[in-house]
Amino acid sequence: MINKTIFNLIFIVTFFNLSFSQVIVFKNFSDFSDKKGEFYDDYLGYKQSNSNFKLVLKKQGKKYKIDPEEIWGFVYKDALFRMDIENGGKLPVRVISVGKLVYYENGKAHLDMLLDDSSEGSYSRFDGYSCYISQNLNSNLTPIGRWSTLVKRIRLKKKLKAFRKENPEHESFFKCLRNYKMETIRRCISEYEK
Repeated sequence: MINKTIFNLIFIVTFFNLSFSQVIVFKNFSDFSDKKGEFYDDYLGYKQSNSNFKLVLKKQGKKYKIDPEEIWGFVYKDALFRMDIENGGKLPVRVISVGKLVYYENGKAHLDMLLDDSSEGSYSRFDGYSCYISQNLNSNLTPIGRWSTLVKRIRLKKKLKAFRKENPEHESFFKCLRNYKMETIRRCISEYEK
C-alpha cells in the first residue's frame, strides 16, 4: 500500500512538473531526436555581452545560466531553437520550417516575442543574421539574411557561395532571391517548398 501510494505521488509530481515546464534543453542532436531533454520551468531571458549569449532559465525557483556551446538547442513554448555557434555569435536561431531546406530566423527576436506574447520582435547587429538555412536540422547553418557590418557581409557571401556550389539541387530557391530582405526570403522559401 505504501509503495503504491509513493509511486502515485511520484507520478503526480513528475506529471505536474512536466506539464508546467516551458523549456526543454537538448545537449546534442541525438538527445533531441530521442526526446531526451532537460526540463526547466521557465525562460527568464538572456544575458549578453557583445556576441556572448547565455540563456537564463528557472528550475524549482533557482536560476541557471546556460552557455550556448554546451547545448544543441532547446524548445520554448513549443518553438524549436538551435544554437548558431559557427557564425561568430553563439546565438539561438528559431526553426521556422523543415522541408527541402530548413529555414530559421533570428532567435533573439523570436524569444522576445514569445516572452512578451508579442507579434513583433527586434534584434541588433550583435544578435546574428536575420535568416539562415541548412540542409537538415543538424547540418551547418548558412546565414542568408541581411547583415550589418562589412565582416558579416563578407562572411555571408562566402558561406552562401559555398552552400550553393555544394548543393546545386536548391538553385531554384536561390534564383528566386532578388535581395536579402526577410519578406523576400520568406516568400522564396514558401514558393520553393510547394
